[in-house]
Amino acid sequence: MARFDPEKMALYRMARRHTRAVHALIKDANTRGRADLVNQLRRAAASIPANVLEAAGEWRPGKRLNYLMIAKGSTWECWAHTDSMVDCRLVSDDAIAEVRDLQNQITGLLIATIHRLEADVARRDEDLLSDPASPRR
Repeated sequence: MARFDPEKMALYRMARRHTRAVHALIKDANTRGRADLVNQLRRAAASIPANVLEAAGEWRPGKRLNYLMIAKGSTWECWAHTDSMVDCRLVSDDAIAEVRDLQNQITGLLIATIHRLEADVARRDEDLLSDPASPRR
């Protein structure tokens, strides 16, 4: 039986790098009195790789799409929280450069993966709904 290795998934590796970068950003930032923001950012960052793995382990396309959409939403949530950190002068724009770069890459991969999966689902639905007596295209 083949062994599943999530580290072979580029999206998962990138999501883990992002989570580590977020933790480093928080560690180096002056976040005193902003536990609410820090906790939200940590949770959102941890949600990305978790939902990517949930999607990888799901065999139903609709469920897989749902997990990927949640991961995409968490990525954008991280973006908003890091913006808030800059706005509150907890970190500089320069300090979040690595986090931003990873957020861009993750978002691009997620959107591409979601579009591919949506196209596959649409083709399957079309096949299921097509008249079996009609000639195939």
